[in-house]
Amino acid sequence: MESKVIYDIFHLVYWDWRIAMDLFLGGLGVGAFIYAICVMFYKKRDDLVSVKVGSVIGPVAMALGLLFMIFEMGQPLRMWKTLVRFNFTSTLSWGGILQEGFILFSAIFAFLLLTNRNKNMRRSLGIFAGIFAIFVAFYHGFLLSFVTARPLWNAGAVSIGLIVSSVNTGIAAVLLLTSFSKRGREEILDFNLTLRTVLPITLITQMATGFIWIVTLITGKSDFTNAYHLMNQHFGVLLWGGAILIGLILPFAILIMYGFGPRKDRPLPITLVCVPILIGAFIFRYVLILAGQIS
Repeated sequence: MESKVIYDIFHLVYWDWRIAMDLFLGGLGVGAFIYAICVMFYKKRDDLVSVKVGSVIGPVAMALGLLFMIFEMGQPLRMWKTLVRFNFTSTLSWGGILQEGFILFSAIFAFLLLTNRNKNMRRSLGIFAGIFAIFVAFYHGFLLSFVTARPLWNAGAVSIGLIVSSVNTGIAAVLLLTSFSKRGREEILDFNLTLRTVLPITLITQMATGFIWIVTLITGKSDFTNAYHLMNQHFGVLLWGGAILIGLILPFAILIMYGFGPRKDRPLPITLVCVPILIGAFIFRYVLILAGQIS
């Protein structure tokens, strides 16, 4: 008589929703800051509401994200040791330096901008902080791929998707907060390139990378397909209904309905575009973090 041995293995979920929040806020922060710097140089003005909003969102969102990560750790009071015990072979050590450098330089830039001091210096500082922001965006995008034991995190397109998602959430956050003021709404109406071109392109790009990611999982090796089925089994509703339908398809459909931008005779409901993008981006990171640990 043949016997069949079944191993009931418990998968430890060592990263919870707080890591998803760290990735979400960190990506939002660098995306908002990069967008603000791009607008500043494109319009050749740094007194715009969107530039000021993006410059403030950058360091604040990144710092809040790091707080979530610190409190997820078992010993948050020992966080200071990461500053004095740098490990050149550790991805997390490099990420810590990049994120802390971004917070420092972007916060100084925001202070100089809001207080209208040292115009030449703050522009150079903005470029420098923007470079840090780009590195942090790539760090967040490729961080999970370094964990080779997790198939969901190793499908290449997901890294690009996280980077593009950072841009989406950053733009959405800046537009949403900018639209709260009358001057900000006038800026959005005047500078329509973001809603007509930039945001639709980034949404399409993220949908494309998501499609490639799913296809890679379905058609890949057995561990990839098993990971995909486990993700669908436990988080299918959140992934398809939240991250994809609400976070990508809905805002893109609204942009199409309103002709990819606001007009004086037909104002675009910024909230209906930006809020779903932010909700979907967090859900995507939440599903990715938790589903990746059970596969």
